[in-house]
Amino acid sequence: MKKLLMWFGVLLFGKKKAALPEVDEAKSMLDAALCDAAQEQAEFIEVNDAALAQAEADVEAIDAENEAAMEALGETDFATEVDMALTDADVDDAVGGLVAAEPSAECYTAAQNAMCEGKKVNAIVLVRTDTGWGLKEAKAWVDEKFPAVTIGDLIKEQMEGTTSGGTAPS
Repeated sequence: MKKLLMWFGVLLFGKKKAALPEVDEAKSMLDAALCDAAQEQAEFIEVNDAALAQAEADVEAIDAENEAAMEALGETDFATEVDMALTDADVDDAVGGLVAAEPSAECYTAAQNAMCEGKKVNAIVLVRTDTGWGLKEAKAWVDEKFPAVTIGDLIKEQMEGTTSGGTAPS
């Protein structure tokens, strides 16, 4: 390749006179290299076009399956059942077992420790994880149970035998 580039430079810039057979050889090598590159590019495009055609066929098959499934659902009473409105009581009954009424004693202690370390966000996350409550409910609970708790407050409470903001849940 280096020899090819050297002869190509000689042809362009004319710094050295080359014999005619060597110039023809350089030209033929350059033409062969260009031909090989064009053939490789054509093969690459052909492979990519085949893969694209296969992907399009797969998408069409999936779309056809989805349409058939939707038509099957449309022929049943499913559509009318979905249109029924749910009341708040229905929702509460459905998720009643998923949301705790109060954090566990372990959660209370962990949240209390987090608040003592000045990590209110961690305390809220602990309560949310333990109870399944939303951010608003967990924050309100933490604010109610631990209003500005400090290490000094905890030591005082331990000496008195109480907890801040009420008693720990059992």
